[in-house]
Amino acid sequence: MSPAAETLLVAQRELRTNLRSAKGVALLVLSLLGGGLTALAFAHGANRPKPLDLSGTTVSDVAPALIAMFGLQAILRATIWLTPMLVSLIGFDAISGELQHRSVRYWTIRSRRASFYVGKVLGLWTVIAIVTLFMDALVWLVFLTSVPGVGDVLKVGPMLWLVSVPISFAWSSIASIVGSQFRAPMLALLMTWAAFFALFIAWVAGGATKIEALGYVYPNFYEDWMLSGEPKQVALGVLGCLGLGVVVTTAGAFAFARRDV
Repeated sequence: MSPAAETLLVAQRELRTNLRSAKGVALLVLSLLGGGLTALAFAHGANRPKPLDLSGTTVSDVAPALIAMFGLQAILRATIWLTPMLVSLIGFDAISGELQHRSVRYWTIRSRRASFYVGKVLGLWTVIAIVTLFMDALVWLVFLTSVPGVGDVLKVGPMLWLVSVPISFAWSSIASIVGSQFRAPMLALLMTWAAFFALFIAWVAGGATKIEALGYVYPNFYEDWMLSGEPKQVALGVLGCLGLGVVVTTAGAFAFARRDV
């Protein structure tokens, strides 16, 4: 069997396991409830516009659609920033669980270790993309049905979801390389959170010191580039996320292929 076929097989198994498991269903339900309730709150507020002060001028009636779109973007961008949490909760035991129960040996005698590892990363990435899509779609639906005149929902909504896809790949690759170093899933989860927090600190330090390069290791750094609307910046943002994910996944697969399982 070719490496690509082995990788696809593992990714499909990871997808089925997560979407059918109690953990996957629970996280999906919680994500949908959270997104739906927040969207309803914003939509309810959009129907009651309040006075705003703009450059000394009191505006007593702001268009509901404008407020609704601000709420929509705020919610959908929040889902992008919640991606690390989703990745860590769904993927912390993807590899560590296999190592703990020695079930990884069943796969590594039937497929290459690198194929197994990459399949795990791609499977986790696909699960995150699907969960995020369902969560965002519910937000779109709430705004379409609750706020009149929001014609850009179907334009802005999918665009923000597409931005989350390369970002979730980078986070999935980072979570996988950290989690694969431990046999105990709980330790893998804690260390994944620690790694994510360290990357966040690097991003904050980069902003504080004006050293932009420090933020390159933080996947959400590229969000503004991809939302800039400038083709060059968008392309750099996508390539930055995908490049980070490929480098980390390659390093993880190389290390996994040489460790004792």
